[in-house]
Amino acid sequence: MDFFGSCPSAFRWLTNLSIQNLRFNNSDMPNLLNACDQLRFLCMSSCDSGLQSVLKIDAPHSQLMELVFDICSCVRVELIQVPKLVRVVCDTGVLESAPIVFCHVPLLRDISLTWSVMNELSPFLLSNWLSSVTSLSTLTLDFEDWIKPEDPKRLSRIFNKLRDLYLSDVFAECNLEWTLYLLEAAPSLKNFFLKVQRHKCTRNIYEGINRTNLQWKALSNFKHHILNLLDIVGFEVDYKLMTYIRRVMDRAVQLKMIRLQHKEPCDDCDAQGPLGSNFPRNEIHTDLTREILAHGFSSAIEIIVV
Repeated sequence: MDFFGSCPSAFRWLTNLSIQNLRFNNSDMPNLLNACDQLRFLCMSSCDSGLQSVLKIDAPHSQLMELVFDICSCVRVELIQVPKLVRVVCDTGVLESAPIVFCHVPLLRDISLTWSVMNELSPFLLSNWLSSVTSLSTLTLDFEDWIKPEDPKRLSRIFNKLRDLYLSDVFAECNLEWTLYLLEAAPSLKNFFLKVQRHKCTRNIYEGINRTNLQWKALSNFKHHILNLLDIVGFEVDYKLMTYIRRVMDRAVQLKMIRLQHKEPCDDCDAQGPLGSNFPRNEIHTDLTREILAHGFSSAIEIIVV
C-alpha cells in the first residue's frame, strides 16, 4: 500500500474508501489515514495483517466517522483513538473472543456486530465489551454472538441513551425471557426489533451446540415507559413466543404497536423442503392471534400481522 504515501495529493481530499483482499503491514494503516486525512468512511472487505494478527487503528486527528469490517481475517480490531467515529459495522467469522475492542470512541453511537462463537462455554458480557462506549443509541447484535445475560444495572450507564435495539437470528427454540434484561437496562429504548431464526438450512451449522438454555430471572417487576414498537420477524403462534410478547406488553406500559412478520424467504430452505409453520394463515387466525395477545390488557395496542 505504498501508493498512499507516494501520491499524497491524489488522496488528500478522499472522503470515502472501500478496499478488498489486501494484507496490511504494521505501518499501512497509519500511512493510509495520514494520506487520506479527510477520510470519513472506510470499508475493508476480506483484509488482514497476517496469521493471528491484530489490526490497530490509532488516529486521534482523523475525520473517520464510519468503519465497516466485512469478513476480515484479523483476530481482532482495536480502535485505540478514533474520536469522531459514529458508526461501526463488523461482520466476521468464527473467533474465540470479541472481534473488536473499543478504547477512545467518545462519539460512537451505532454498533452492528455479527460474530460466530462456536464454543457455547464462552459467552461474553456486553458490559465488559462496551465499557468505554457512552453515547450508544443503536445496537445490532446477531445471536451467533452468544450473549451472557447479566444484571441490568451493569449496563445502565452504557444503555442509558439506547433508542433502537436489533437482535437477529435468535434460535426459535430459545426462551426469550432473557432479552428482558436488555429492556430493563435501556430506559430510553423506543424500538425493539427481534428476528427469530427458523431457517432449516442453518441448523446443521450449529448442530450439537445448545443455545436454547439462556436463563435470566427478573430481580424486579420493572416497567418500561418509553418503548413504542416491538417488531418480530419469524413469528409463529407458539406458547413460548406468545407468552413472551404478553410479558413485554405487561412491562412496556407505553407500547403502541406490535408488528409480527413471517420468516424471511430463503432459497436454500425451499430446496430442502418447507418446515411446518404456525404463522396465521388467514384473517380468522390473525384475529384470534390478536385476541389472545390483547386479552386482559386495557390499553389499545395496535397489533399488525403481515
